[in-house]
Amino acid sequence: MKKPILNLSSILQDSHTNGPGNRDVIWVQGCSIRCHGCFNQHLWNFDEKFLIPVDKLIEKFKTRIDYIEGVSILGGEPIHQSYALSYFLKEIKNIKLTTVVYTGFTHEHLIKQKNEWIDYVLKYTDILIDGAFNEEKKDINLIWRGSTNQRILFLSDEYSEKDIPKPENYINSETHLFNSDNIEIIETGIK
Repeated sequence: MKKPILNLSSILQDSHTNGPGNRDVIWVQGCSIRCHGCFNQHLWNFDEKFLIPVDKLIEKFKTRIDYIEGVSILGGEPIHQSYALSYFLKEIKNIKLTTVVYTGFTHEHLIKQKNEWIDYVLKYTDILIDGAFNEEKKDINLIWRGSTNQRILFLSDEYSEKDIPKPENYINSETHLFNSDNIEIIETGIK
């Protein structure tokens, strides 16, 4: 069996817009769904961006367990990397962090695939945000979603409706600035 490797676009620490609590966020590279009006069109191509072995990524998150509630996986389309993602999510759960996975597919569609790696992704996902972004149903006031057809599904007992923040307490977009040799700006959330 091959070593699980994720093709990532970026990682963001300390986000409050992509799931409950303080979370680190991973964006995977590659998406075949290509929603009209997608916020992350730069993640559509399947070029190898940052190939990171799952075990190395888990070591990084072990250093973050005192600072975050969990990890959110966005894209691109995470399900396209279900083999490596299933291993990653299992290990994240083993270190007692929670998981949120965003997908353009519906939960029902994923179940119908009868694919063992997709089934494992669902098994180790606490919250699934499902459904393709629909620009005609865009609503910037939604919690954790971009359009009204997308759903928040609780796949474990870790979270429930009570954990969804009230609109008046919700930050729906963030801008993070990083300065090393150059400046990188990451915007996340709904605009």
